[in-house]
Amino acid sequence: MCGIIARISKDLSPIKTLKGLKFLEYRGYDSYGVLLHKLGSDEVVSKNISELSEFELDRLSKFESNVEIGHTRWATHGGVTKENAHPHWSCDKKFYVVMNGIIENYLDIKSDLKNCGVEFNSETDTEVLPHLFSKYFKDTGNVENDLLLTSKRVFEDLKGEFSFVVKYENCILAYKNINPIAIGVCDDELFLCSDSGLVQNNSDKFYVLNDGEVLVSSISENNISSHFYCDFKEFSPEFKESVKSECDDENSFPTYMEKEIYDQKNLRSIITSENLSSIKYLKNALRNGRKLVLTAAGTSYHAAYVMHYELLKHGIMSSIILASELQNYTKVISDSIIVVLSQSGETADLIYPLRELRDSNEIFTITNTANSTLARFANRIILLNCGREVSVASTKAFSAQVFVSHLLNYELCGKEINDDLTFYENEFDRFIGNCLNILDDVCEKFYSAPDCFFIGRNEFHPFALEGSLKLKEVSYIHAEGFAGGELKHGTLALITDGVPVVVLGNCDEIVSNAIEIKTRGGVLIGVSSVENEVYDYFVKVPEVFEDIFGTIVLQLLALKMAERLGLNPDKPRNLAKSVTVK
Repeated sequence: MCGIIARISKDLSPIKTLKGLKFLEYRGYDSYGVLLHKLGSDEVVSKNISELSEFELDRLSKFESNVEIGHTRWATHGGVTKENAHPHWSCDKKFYVVMNGIIENYLDIKSDLKNCGVEFNSETDTEVLPHLFSKYFKDTGNVENDLLLTSKRVFEDLKGEFSFVVKYENCILAYKNINPIAIGVCDDELFLCSDSGLVQNNSDKFYVLNDGEVLVSSISENNISSHFYCDFKEFSPEFKESVKSECDDENSFPTYMEKEIYDQKNLRSIITSENLSSIKYLKNALRNGRKLVLTAAGTSYHAAYVMHYELLKHGIMSSIILASELQNYTKVISDSIIVVLSQSGETADLIYPLRELRDSNEIFTITNTANSTLARFANRIILLNCGREVSVASTKAFSAQVFVSHLLNYELCGKEINDDLTFYENEFDRFIGNCLNILDDVCEKFYSAPDCFFIGRNEFHPFALEGSLKLKEVSYIHAEGFAGGELKHGTLALITDGVPVVVLGNCDEIVSNAIEIKTRGGVLIGVSSVENEVYDYFVKVPEVFEDIFGTIVLQLLALKMAERLGLNPDKPRNLAKSVTVK
């Protein structure tokens, strides 16, 4: 959803914060805001709708600053306006706040504050925070302690899921509840961010706040002071050595989505001793009859659906539950392995029910983010190791999740995967080159189509769902994915002359479904390892890893369609990368 960033440093250059803020636009790009403060000087605040421009970044980088807080917004409460952009401040402009999440009872709080004479400048729930801090703050001369005691009063008033940073004079307070905040330290500097990878790239050591934990930090001319609290009792966090990741702003492709599609060549990075050990453990547990629950949201849900079908081949039954529905099952799931799939590891719909479920079940997390909340919930973890995914529409993380299902399948079969993986790597570039010409023709033909449908049977059904999701995410064309067997049960009514339908797989039944569609005027785009004369357009995929190669076709189709329509596939309207609110 939104992105939070902050820094306290003896280094007077704010460029690290400003570049970090620019990078965090993948978490929200409706608007941005940043505050810069040099000790002994007034605050400088810049905020606006849309993205942080290179001109404004360059302008702000010329200021000197010891303390910064910043925010990229994905609107939930209040429209996309400059007034609703963070940071928000108290009437006396002493307290400034950036927040990620939702304060559920903000309207009641806002009403009470208005009755006390407080004037509001925005429609957001966040703005109640600086006013509450201003209301309860008592200055005894110990700023850090006064700020901590004030936060205790403020927390008592709040309901919801939120993490935030408050800036007061030369001091900041960070509070974590569901939404992620990581802290990094190096060379007389403290760096704070919603993205733990960005923190690690800018620090020597890092610590990820747990729910309910508070950081209070201040800077003077002589030193930086930082204290951590849990239940308002001070503790010493266990910092870890930072692991540097790929450069955040290096991208030789026109868009991150295209780069990340090409990144899918490197599936081998998932094959680590730790991951293989976890897969072997899961295999043995399932062979011993352990109950299995699969749960995820969005694209990751489709990957979970793929795992469901892979296990059916071995006679293993699993229950598959949408993340947003998992809370309804907390009283009936016990003594099970719960496999949680999430690219970010911060999906709020999963975090809430898992806090209740983890005491009576074993949590098995498949994620791309090592120090995420869900990774820390897990008894066992499989890391996708596919590198940072920036584009909002997930591509390489999905293929990596599907590849985990393949690894489990090979483990259950007692087969080696190396030869097939080598074939995949050798075929990858040639395959993309061959299918791009066909997809260019398809996009030119159908870019103005109001609808597009995807059908698949059996294990290809989840790929039909994923293909339709990708197309509507980045091109805004209405798209739906169907099980081929459901056509006669109502969905054939949607087929009209010229409507494009993507057909996945090569079984006799799906070909029969394709013929039914063509008979009613549909235009068929086949994606399969076996060609058939019924198709109007055809992309041939190798039989080895047919599903992953087919996925790449669907991703490229969505990408090229967005480009043909002049849209930015990295930042689709109304969507953000990490869904950290319910």
